[in-house]
Amino acid sequence: PSALLCVDSLCSSEPERLGRTLQFSDTGLCPAQPGSRKHLAAARLGVPVLAAGIPTLMEAREGKDLVVTPRELDSVIAHGAALLGSAINRALQPRLSIAQLCWLAS
Repeated sequence: PSALLCVDSLCSSEPERLGRTLQFSDTGLCPAQPGSRKHLAAARLGVPVLAAGIPTLMEAREGKDLVVTPRELDSVIAHGAALLGSAINRALQPRLSIAQLCWLAS
């Protein structure tokens, strides 16, 4: 491949950001697993690595072993996926109009 695009959920420290922000990075993606050495980066993979994510969870304030998600998580995921998918399609298919991309995705 000429590049790698990674999409992942993100952990937020502020509840106001859950499902309401997007984060993009060109430095790769590092899984949030403790001790993980599987950093997806250009230096390791030999191709540019772009990452995109939407905060969908956060640690509970009372205890580090508890993770919380918004009630409307299914809707957050569906809307976030549609937004990211549309942005990716628009970037990769600049000659297609928004209407054409929406028609193709429907």
